[in-house]
Formats: sequence, C-alpha cells, structure tokens
Amino acid sequence: NWDAPTRSLILGAFFYGYMSTQIPGGILATHYGGKWILGLAILASSILTLLLPSAARWGVAPLVATRVMQVSCRSHYTVTSVQFASHCSCIA
Repeated sequence: NWDAPTRSLILGAFFYGYMSTQIPGGILATHYGGKWILGLAILASSILTLLLPSAARWGVAPLVATRVMQVSCRSHYTVTSVQFASHCSCIA
C-alpha cells in the first residue's frame, strides 16, 4: 500500500517518459527508419511490461524507473506512426 504522493509519482512516470523521448524518437525514426524503431519499441515495451510486477515488488524506485523506460518505448509508437502516415500520403 502506497500513500498518495507515491501513487502520484508512479502515475506521473508515464508523462516523464513520454515527454522526454518524443524528439529523440523522431530523430531515430528519421535516421534508421520507422519500421525498425517501431519494432524495437514494441519489443522493449513488451519485455518491460513483463518486468513491471517484479519491479513493483522491489520497491517504488525500480517501479518508476521501469515505467519511465516502458513509456519511453511507447512514445515511439506515435512518432513512427506519423512517419508512416506521411510516407503513405506522399505515395497516394
């Protein structure tokens, strides 16, 4: 059982990870291609999702770190989706 500030920190980890990786994700997608970044992001996010319950048992700090890394991977979904959509609109 965590108190309200700890729960807020855990829930806020979503935004910390999401905001911090938008621009780097776009640069990576432009440089290496969207399909590679999207594929690796899905793989890494899936692995981190499996580790999430263990991180919660280890404590708040590992849980927040795992959550930030997980959401950092998920934020690349948006970036690569925009890149895919822009390529499709150029073809059409």
